[in-house]
Parts: sequence; structure tokens; C-alpha cells
Amino acid sequence: MRILWSVNLIPAEMSQKLNIKSEVLGGWVESMASRLRSFDNIELAIACKCEEGMNFSETVNGVKYYSLPYSPSTGINELSVRCKEIISDFRPDIVQIEGTEFLHAKAMLFTAKETGIPAVVSMQGILNGQYVYQCGQLQIDDMMFSKSLTEIFAAWILHLRKTKWYKPRMKSEREIIENADYFLGRTTWDRAHTYSINPDAKYYSCNRVLREPFYSSKWSINGMERHSIYVATVSPAFDINSQKLIFKNKIDTIEQGTEFYYKVIPVNISGNESVNSPLAMGFSLMSGAPTAPTNVKIADGRGTKNSIQITWDTVTADGEVKYTIFRTSSADSSLTQIVAGQSTNSFTDSKSLKPNVYYYYQVQAYTLDITGNKLKSPMSDSNATSKNPAEGFILSAPNSIKVQKRDDGLYLLWQPSIGNETEQAAYTYNIYYSVNEKTDYNICDSGIPTTELEDGYIVAKVSTI
Repeated sequence: MRILWSVNLIPAEMSQKLNIKSEVLGGWVESMASRLRSFDNIELAIACKCEEGMNFSETVNGVKYYSLPYSPSTGINELSVRCKEIISDFRPDIVQIEGTEFLHAKAMLFTAKETGIPAVVSMQGILNGQYVYQCGQLQIDDMMFSKSLTEIFAAWILHLRKTKWYKPRMKSEREIIENADYFLGRTTWDRAHTYSINPDAKYYSCNRVLREPFYSSKWSINGMERHSIYVATVSPAFDINSQKLIFKNKIDTIEQGTEFYYKVIPVNISGNESVNSPLAMGFSLMSGAPTAPTNVKIADGRGTKNSIQITWDTVTADGEVKYTIFRTSSADSSLTQIVAGQSTNSFTDSKSLKPNVYYYYQVQAYTLDITGNKLKSPMSDSNATSKNPAEGFILSAPNSIKVQKRDDGLYLLWQPSIGNETEQAAYTYNIYYSVNEKTDYNICDSGIPTTELEDGYIVAKVSTI
């Protein structure tokens, strides 16, 4: 059998032949090629995506390598001509296509179909599936107009990556998936997105051959890393620092006052790491730093409106004192700086606040020494685990509501809006109805108190409409 691969790089053995720097990715290509060489009835050729102007057609260690050059200005017709040349020269029995987001993959698929050669598309990544998650849960619009230059820069990078990198490649990928007949994949994600775009696809599960070190290396329990702690002075770039369950970071004198960010990652018996833990931030004090702010509390913002006002006692020190305010929440325990350089002992937070989320605030005071360096105080003792946390939340609708038909009429049941028992008892509720899900709501009941609950739900009989 003669197999032609279309891949996104030049494998290392061909890069060495061309005397160019080899890619660090795609190690599975060479591993698979090495395995296939052991079969006498298989001949393998690899068409390599490469820079415009490169031209090669050579055999290395029994594998035929073809150049597939193009630049951003190269069109589909030009690529198709080269694909036809490769197919005509090698005469494959089957074509396997990698890199669905690239134009050369589309050219190879359509050329194979035109010549009647079966083509199988390998599913990896799938931009059409990733697109909606590309920026995670970050509030990109708010970040673009943040007071932090770092946030503004990060937001625009994410925005440009999503619009200039993802979107143009998604169209080519979708056309490939819509027009291919056969697919290879490894995960439920691969299968689901294949069928969502091409319900008539013939999908086959196919795990990858890994790089040789995965097979030749041996694991020992004596050398395992139970936890990994990463530390850095700038979030979110990290370097590994320790593998202890309890970690003390000794800070050199020259680094005192520097903020360090930490994350902890468990490693399982197979050596796989989990996703990142929430970030923690810490630092050591410098001589002359002010004391920590005290009496940090919510002056207004426990379900009273759509913002949260924090106050604290003024800190006195040599020189002008300013404040930095940090926030965590019940939805995200990562410590986030929301404002720096605050000159008064009060701040109103209205930045990306979400309903049904508790927010916790800490305040840090700082002054400047004669060289302009910040002398930072400890953080205020007002976080979620403190004896007196600075806890606030915006006025929130019930997050669970259901309808019940009972013998004497129609009832609505909902859980009280967030707050403590005293705050919940002060709430009353209005019920609105509509025959249209999105518009034209009219009130049918009002002033419903938080009375005795049924299994944690407020129960109200709906008036006849």
C-alpha cells in the first residue's frame, strides 16, 4: 500500500537533510514513519507544508518527502497544482490529511477527491469548536478599557488572535470537514465536532504513536512529583520551584517587596498534570513599610444595588499613603487586583460584577521610598476565611425557579436571593408573566415576602391571569 501524508511541518530527518532548523512539534510524524518502515508492504510519502520558494522531492530513510510551499498570498489553485504533481508522481492508494485549518490541507483533499483517491482527514484541535472558548471566561470588553496596561495589552492580543487567526482558518477547516468522507480522531470532542459539521461522516478512532522517549523512559515511584509549585514575579508566566506539600519560599533581600504568584498542580501516577490551581500571591515586607489596613468592611453593597462600596481605616506612615484593592469571589478564588493608587480610604467596585456571586476584598497600603520603590504593607485581614470578611454582592435574582400545578392552582417555587438570613428576610418579590419569552412582561403579583420555606424554596400561589 502506498500512503501519502499531508502535514504542517518538515520532519526532523528531512530538516537535517536540508540543513535547516527542525520543528519542536509533530514528533509523532517521525515516530509513526519509523513504525511504518518495518512493514514491507507499505510505502510512505510525506508532503510537507513549507515556506514559499522551497522545492524538494527526496527520499530519506525509505520515506519520500515532497515540498508543499505557500505563503499567505498563495491561492487554492496554485496549491492544487502542486498537490496534483505530488499525487501524480507518488500515485498513492490513500491520502491522510493533517492540519484542517490550513489551505494546503483543503487543496490536498479536493485534489484527491478529483483523482478518485480515498482521503482520510485527521481531527486535531478543531478551531470551529474552540472558537467560542478562545478567551475563556475573561471579560475582554472590560479588559480593553482597563486602567491596567497589562490587561489592555492582553485583551487586544486575545481579540486579535480570535479575529485575525482563528476566524480566517475556521472557514477552510469547515469546508474540509463538510466535504471529506473519512475521519480519524482520538477523543469524544473529535467525534462530536466531526458529526456536528458532517453528519454523514465515517469516523474511526485512532490513537497516536508517541515520541520514542514515552516508550523508552522508565517511571519510578521514588522519583515521582506528588505536587508541583510554580512561582513567578509576573502573572501568568511561571517556573517550577518545588515539589513539597508545604512550601516556604525564602526571599532574598534584593527581592523583598516583590509580589510572587503561586499555583499548585497535582501530578498523577502516570505523570500527567492537572489544570492550574487558582493563583495565590505573596511577598515579604521591606523595612519601613506601612501597617496593614484595618476595619475593611462593606459600607454599601450587600444586595442594595449593582455596585459594592468598600471602606477602611486610614493608614498613617511617613510619606503619602496609597492603596491597592484586591478581590476574590465565591466563583473564582484567584486574587485579582482591581485598582491601584487609590488615595482615599473608600472605593466603589462596579467592575464585571456578576449576580449570585459573593465578592471578598483585601486592601494593601503602600508608600514610596526616596528612590521611588514601593514599600508595601501586609494585606488586610478581610478575605473569605477571615473572622470578619469584607463580603459583598450585588442585588441578584433567584438562581432557581420552578412551576408546580397543585389542586388549588398554579404555584411558583424559588430559592431566596443570596444574602444572610436577616437580609433574605427583608426581601420581597414581584412576579411577572408574559406569553412571549423575551418581551412584554406584566406584573401579576407583588410584595411576596420571604416566608416559611418548603425544602429551601419560597412558595407563592400565582394569581389568576
